[in-house]
Amino acid sequence: MNDQSTALLEILSRCNPKDMELKKESYLQTILHSEEYIELSARKSFKPYFDQLLSVKKLEMYSERELSAIRKAIPLIPTALEDIIFSLKNGAAPELTSADKPDFLNADSLKRLIDKLHDSNGKNYTNIDSEDFMAIFDGETVKTIGNKFDQLPADSTEYTAAIAEVMRGKKYCISDAEMHTREVEYRSMIADLNEQIFQTKKKQKTRRFIKAEVGLIAVFIPTLVSGITGGISAGVLGGCTVAEILLAIAFMIWG
Repeated sequence: MNDQSTALLEILSRCNPKDMELKKESYLQTILHSEEYIELSARKSFKPYFDQLLSVKKLEMYSERELSAIRKAIPLIPTALEDIIFSLKNGAAPELTSADKPDFLNADSLKRLIDKLHDSNGKNYTNIDSEDFMAIFDGETVKTIGNKFDQLPADSTEYTAAIAEVMRGKKYCISDAEMHTREVEYRSMIADLNEQIFQTKKKQKTRRFIKAEVGLIAVFIPTLVSGITGGISAGVLGGCTVAEILLAIAFMIWG
Protein backbone atom coordinates (compact mmCIF):
# COMPACT_ATOMS: atom_id res chain seq x y z
CA MET A 1 0.00 0.00 0.00
CA ASN A 2 1.47 3.42 -0.99
CA ASP A 3 1.76 6.49 1.22
CA GLN A 4 -1.21 8.21 -0.39
CA SER A 5 -3.48 5.26 0.32
CA THR A 6 -2.28 5.08 3.91
CA ALA A 7 -2.92 8.76 4.44
CA LEU A 8 -6.36 8.47 2.91
CA LEU A 9 -7.28 5.56 5.19
CA GLU A 10 -6.11 7.51 8.24
CA ILE A 11 -8.26 10.46 7.30
CA LEU A 12 -11.27 8.25 6.64
CA SER A 13 -10.85 6.43 9.96
CA ARG A 14 -11.62 9.74 11.72
CA CYS A 15 -14.76 10.32 9.73
CA ASN A 16 -18.28 9.83 11.06
CA PRO A 17 -20.40 6.78 10.05
CA LYS A 18 -21.79 8.66 7.08
CA ASP A 19 -18.35 8.54 5.52
CA MET A 20 -17.92 4.76 5.88
CA GLU A 21 -18.80 4.26 2.23
CA LEU A 22 -15.76 6.32 1.29
CA LYS A 23 -13.60 4.19 3.55
CA LYS A 24 -14.98 1.03 1.95
CA GLU A 25 -14.19 2.44 -1.48
CA SER A 26 -10.66 3.22 -0.38
CA TYR A 27 -10.14 -0.39 0.79
CA LEU A 28 -11.57 -1.63 -2.48
CA GLN A 29 -9.27 0.49 -4.59
CA THR A 30 -6.26 -0.47 -2.47
CA ILE A 31 -7.03 -4.15 -3.10
CA LEU A 32 -7.69 -3.76 -6.82
CA HIS A 33 -4.43 -1.89 -7.43
CA SER A 34 -2.19 -4.11 -5.31
CA GLU A 35 0.50 -6.15 -7.07
CA GLU A 36 -0.69 -9.37 -5.40
CA TYR A 37 -4.27 -8.89 -6.61
CA ILE A 38 -3.12 -8.32 -10.17
CA GLU A 39 -0.89 -11.40 -9.94
CA LEU A 40 -3.72 -13.55 -8.57
CA SER A 41 -6.09 -12.40 -11.30
CA ALA A 42 -3.70 -13.90 -13.87
CA ARG A 43 -2.91 -17.14 -12.01
CA LYS A 44 -4.64 -19.99 -13.85
CA SER A 45 -4.61 -22.48 -10.98
CA PHE A 46 -6.33 -19.95 -8.68
CA LYS A 47 -8.97 -18.73 -11.15
CA PRO A 48 -11.96 -20.65 -9.73
CA TYR A 49 -11.27 -19.25 -6.25
CA PHE A 50 -10.47 -15.79 -7.57
CA ASP A 51 -13.80 -15.64 -9.43
CA GLN A 52 -15.65 -16.95 -6.41
CA LEU A 53 -14.02 -14.76 -3.76
CA LEU A 54 -12.17 -11.82 -5.28
CA SER A 55 -13.80 -10.71 -8.49
CA VAL A 56 -14.64 -7.02 -8.65
CA LYS A 57 -18.33 -7.82 -8.44
CA LYS A 58 -17.78 -9.96 -5.36
CA LEU A 59 -15.51 -7.41 -3.67
CA GLU A 60 -18.15 -4.73 -4.07
CA MET A 61 -20.54 -6.90 -2.04
CA TYR A 62 -18.26 -7.09 1.02
CA SER A 63 -18.62 -4.80 3.99
CA GLU A 64 -15.99 -2.29 5.01
CA ARG A 65 -14.85 -4.64 7.79
CA GLU A 66 -14.57 -7.59 5.37
CA LEU A 67 -12.60 -5.54 2.88
CA SER A 68 -10.23 -4.49 5.64
CA ALA A 69 -9.56 -8.17 6.42
CA ILE A 70 -9.15 -9.02 2.73
CA ARG A 71 -6.68 -6.17 2.30
CA LYS A 72 -4.48 -7.86 4.94
CA ALA A 73 -4.91 -11.33 3.46
CA ILE A 74 -4.21 -10.52 -0.20
CA PRO A 75 -0.40 -10.17 0.18
CA LEU A 76 -0.19 -13.65 1.75
CA ILE A 77 -2.19 -15.57 -0.84
CA PRO A 78 0.56 -15.94 -3.52
CA THR A 79 3.02 -17.33 -0.94
CA ALA A 80 0.39 -19.74 0.41
CA LEU A 81 -0.40 -20.97 -3.10
CA GLU A 82 3.25 -21.50 -3.95
CA ASP A 83 3.83 -23.39 -0.71
CA ILE A 84 0.84 -25.68 -1.26
CA ILE A 85 1.76 -26.50 -4.85
CA PHE A 86 5.45 -27.01 -4.05
CA SER A 87 4.67 -29.22 -1.04
CA LEU A 88 2.58 -31.62 -3.12
CA LYS A 89 5.75 -33.14 -4.55
CA ASN A 90 8.44 -31.81 -2.26
CA GLY A 91 7.12 -31.00 1.20
CA ALA A 92 4.72 -31.59 4.06
CA ALA A 93 1.55 -31.91 1.99
CA PRO A 94 0.87 -35.50 3.23
CA GLU A 95 0.54 -34.04 6.74
CA LEU A 96 -2.26 -31.66 5.76
CA THR A 97 -5.85 -32.31 6.80
CA SER A 98 -9.18 -30.61 6.23
CA ALA A 99 -8.45 -28.53 9.35
CA ASP A 100 -5.54 -26.89 7.46
CA LYS A 101 -7.72 -25.78 4.55
CA PRO A 102 -6.99 -22.09 4.11
CA ASP A 103 -9.48 -19.28 4.28
CA PHE A 104 -8.17 -17.05 1.50
CA LEU A 105 -9.87 -14.03 3.06
CA ASN A 106 -8.26 -14.45 6.47
CA ALA A 107 -4.64 -13.48 7.07
CA ASP A 108 -4.28 -15.59 10.23
CA SER A 109 -5.46 -18.73 8.42
CA LEU A 110 -2.95 -18.13 5.64
CA LYS A 111 -0.12 -17.45 8.08
CA ARG A 112 -0.74 -20.75 9.89
CA LEU A 113 -0.60 -22.68 6.62
CA ILE A 114 2.54 -20.86 5.45
CA ASP A 115 4.25 -21.59 8.77
CA LYS A 116 3.43 -25.29 8.38
CA LEU A 117 4.61 -25.63 4.79
CA HIS A 118 7.15 -22.94 4.01
CA ASP A 119 10.34 -24.70 5.14
CA SER A 120 9.20 -28.28 4.54
CA ASN A 121 10.96 -30.54 2.07
CA GLY A 122 11.22 -34.18 0.99
CA LYS A 123 9.98 -36.21 -1.94
CA ASN A 124 6.31 -37.21 -2.30
CA TYR A 125 4.41 -39.49 -4.66
CA THR A 126 1.24 -37.75 -5.85
CA ASN A 127 -1.23 -37.55 -8.71
CA ILE A 128 -2.56 -34.13 -7.68
CA ASP A 129 -1.61 -31.45 -10.20
CA SER A 130 -1.19 -27.74 -9.56
CA GLU A 131 -4.64 -26.82 -10.87
CA ASP A 132 -6.25 -29.25 -8.42
CA PHE A 133 -4.13 -28.19 -5.44
CA MET A 134 -7.05 -27.86 -3.00
CA ALA A 135 -7.64 -31.63 -3.25
CA ILE A 136 -4.85 -32.08 -0.70
CA PHE A 137 -7.26 -30.81 1.99
CA ASP A 138 -9.98 -33.30 1.00
CA GLY A 139 -10.66 -36.05 3.51
CA GLU A 140 -10.95 -38.54 0.65
CA THR A 141 -7.40 -37.90 -0.53
CA VAL A 142 -5.05 -40.70 0.53
CA LYS A 143 -2.10 -39.44 2.61
CA THR A 144 -0.54 -42.76 3.66
CA ILE A 145 0.23 -46.05 1.93
CA GLY A 146 -1.42 -48.04 4.75
CA ASN A 147 -2.19 -51.67 4.01
CA LYS A 148 -1.72 -50.99 0.29
CA PHE A 149 2.02 -51.45 0.90
CA ASP A 150 1.47 -55.21 0.98
CA GLN A 151 0.04 -55.02 -2.55
CA LEU A 152 3.17 -53.47 -4.04
CA PRO A 153 5.54 -55.75 -5.98
CA ALA A 154 8.11 -57.27 -3.63
CA ASP A 155 10.99 -56.18 -5.87
CA SER A 156 9.89 -52.53 -6.16
CA THR A 157 12.80 -50.10 -6.11
CA GLU A 158 10.99 -47.06 -7.57
CA TYR A 159 7.48 -46.56 -6.30
CA THR A 160 5.95 -44.05 -8.71
CA ALA A 161 4.30 -46.56 -11.04
CA ALA A 162 3.59 -49.11 -8.31
CA ILE A 163 1.72 -46.61 -6.12
CA ALA A 164 -0.20 -45.28 -9.11
CA GLU A 165 -1.37 -48.83 -9.83
CA VAL A 166 -2.58 -49.70 -6.32
CA MET A 167 -4.15 -46.24 -5.86
CA ARG A 168 -5.93 -46.26 -9.20
CA GLY A 169 -9.08 -44.13 -9.08
CA LYS A 170 -8.01 -42.23 -5.96
CA LYS A 171 -6.19 -38.98 -5.35
CA TYR A 172 -3.12 -39.45 -3.21
CA CYS A 173 -0.06 -37.75 -1.78
CA ILE A 174 2.32 -40.12 0.02
CA SER A 175 5.73 -39.24 1.40
CA ASP A 176 8.86 -41.05 0.30
CA ALA A 177 9.95 -41.00 3.97
CA GLU A 178 6.97 -43.21 4.87
CA MET A 179 7.76 -45.56 1.99
CA HIS A 180 11.36 -45.85 3.17
CA THR A 181 10.23 -46.60 6.73
CA ARG A 182 7.82 -49.28 5.51
CA GLU A 183 10.56 -50.78 3.31
CA VAL A 184 12.92 -51.01 6.29
CA GLU A 185 10.17 -52.65 8.37
CA TYR A 186 9.42 -55.08 5.55
CA ARG A 187 13.06 -56.10 5.11
CA SER A 188 13.40 -56.50 8.88
CA MET A 189 10.33 -58.75 8.93
CA ILE A 190 11.72 -60.87 6.09
CA ALA A 191 15.05 -61.16 7.91
CA ASP A 192 13.24 -62.29 11.09
CA LEU A 193 11.25 -64.90 9.14
CA ASN A 194 14.41 -66.22 7.49
CA GLU A 195 16.08 -66.47 10.88
CA GLN A 196 13.08 -68.37 12.28
CA ILE A 197 13.18 -70.76 9.33
CA PHE A 198 16.93 -71.26 9.81
CA GLN A 199 16.53 -71.96 13.53
CA THR A 200 13.66 -74.38 12.84
CA LYS A 201 15.73 -76.29 10.30
CA LYS A 202 18.68 -76.28 12.71
CA LYS A 203 16.52 -77.78 15.47
CA GLN A 204 15.18 -80.39 13.05
CA LYS A 205 18.71 -81.44 12.08
CA THR A 206 19.73 -81.64 15.74
CA ARG A 207 16.68 -83.73 16.54
CA ARG A 208 17.38 -86.10 13.66
CA PHE A 209 20.97 -86.52 14.86
CA ILE A 210 19.82 -87.30 18.40
CA LYS A 211 17.25 -89.76 17.09
CA ALA A 212 19.92 -91.47 15.00
CA GLU A 213 22.17 -91.77 18.06
CA VAL A 214 19.34 -93.22 20.13
CA GLY A 215 18.53 -95.66 17.33
CA LEU A 216 22.10 -96.89 17.13
CA ILE A 217 22.23 -97.36 20.90
CA ALA A 218 18.97 -99.29 20.73
CA VAL A 219 20.55 -101.60 18.12
CA PHE A 220 23.92 -102.27 19.67
CA ILE A 221 23.31 -102.36 23.41
CA PRO A 222 21.13 -105.53 23.38
CA THR A 223 23.53 -107.18 20.96
CA LEU A 224 26.50 -106.23 23.07
CA VAL A 225 24.85 -107.43 26.26
CA SER A 226 23.82 -110.75 24.73
CA GLY A 227 27.28 -111.24 23.27
CA ILE A 228 28.78 -110.79 26.72
CA THR A 229 26.27 -112.93 28.61
CA GLY A 230 25.67 -115.54 25.88
CA GLY A 231 21.99 -115.62 26.84
CA ILE A 232 20.67 -115.54 23.27
CA SER A 233 21.42 -117.95 20.42
CA ALA A 234 23.01 -116.70 17.23
CA GLY A 235 19.80 -117.15 15.21
CA VAL A 236 17.63 -115.36 17.72
CA LEU A 237 20.26 -112.67 18.11
CA GLY A 238 20.24 -112.03 14.37
CA GLY A 239 16.47 -111.78 14.34
CA CYS A 240 16.52 -109.40 17.31
CA THR A 241 19.12 -107.26 15.59
CA VAL A 242 16.96 -106.96 12.46
CA ALA A 243 13.94 -106.09 14.58
CA GLU A 244 15.93 -103.53 16.53
CA ILE A 245 17.17 -101.91 13.32
CA LEU A 246 13.60 -101.64 12.03
CA LEU A 247 12.47 -100.16 15.34
CA ALA A 248 15.35 -97.69 15.25
CA ILE A 249 14.41 -96.60 11.70
CA ALA A 250 10.78 -96.20 12.75
CA PHE A 251 11.87 -94.13 15.75
CA MET A 252 14.02 -91.88 13.52
CA ILE A 253 11.07 -91.25 11.22
CA TRP A 254 8.14 -90.97 13.65
CA GLY A 255 9.69 -90.85 17.11
